[in-house]
Amino acid sequence: MQLPPYYRLWIYSINGMLIVIQLIFVLYSYVIFSHQWTKYFPFNWQNWLVILTYGTIGVQFTVYIGGILGALLFNKTILRIYWLFMIPLLLFDLVKAICWAIQLRDMHRHYSKFIQQITDAQVHYGNSMSICSEWYSIQMGLKCCSPTNILRFCNYTGSIWEDAEMEKLLTLCESKTIYSCANPLLRWFHSEIDLLAIIAYFVLLPLKLIVVGVLRRDIQEVFGEIVYSGNRHLYMHWAAFDSRDEGIALSASLHNNTDTVTSTTALMKTQRTFEE
Repeated sequence: MQLPPYYRLWIYSINGMLIVIQLIFVLYSYVIFSHQWTKYFPFNWQNWLVILTYGTIGVQFTVYIGGILGALLFNKTILRIYWLFMIPLLLFDLVKAICWAIQLRDMHRHYSKFIQQITDAQVHYGNSMSICSEWYSIQMGLKCCSPTNILRFCNYTGSIWEDAEMEKLLTLCESKTIYSCANPLLRWFHSEIDLLAIIAYFVLLPLKLIVVGVLRRDIQEVFGEIVYSGNRHLYMHWAAFDSRDEGIALSASLHNNTDTVTSTTALMKTQRTFEE
């Protein structure tokens, strides 16, 4: 099986780009989900959608590497698997986008209750020093007020937290000049994950669409071969022929042509005899 050079070139380039960009996506998402503030959101390493997203990325890595290997090794089986997976993976990305949109919408609707539950659990079971230090950094970084239970629990007016900026912030909280940290935390979270969304659906998705667009005929032929699997004599994909198959087909064609020439010559001799 031989592939034209341009075919190999774009498989290397597109799949190589997809692998590199997805590695950037994985590394950046790891940084986000490892941040200490991520615990205040329902998306962590145990979330089913996060697990599903990373599982899909693992499958996509395998498929992209398979596409490169299939082109390098001229392996028809690997290329068939590569072609067969491209459209389902693309559709699955769209389904994941819908699932993420639904979960983010639900998070916005119930975030106040969620953060209240988290802080209640921290007050009852957590280490007071680490919790208060963390909320101190959140308040100072986002210029907002901790939940009431955290303010009571930590007593930021004590000597351990002597800080003119903190005292000013607490005064503003008491006068209701500034409000809860819920909305600032949501803004922080979106500022982090928005880049992931851009990478996934404005960089990776167009590249995948290019792959499917260029390979559309190959993919159609593979699905056509599946449809005709019970009648293989009606359809044969071009990738099913290798050099040995072509040699056999050529020999059979030459043999048929020789038989035809022999039969024609014999018929002409018979006609000449009758004429004489």
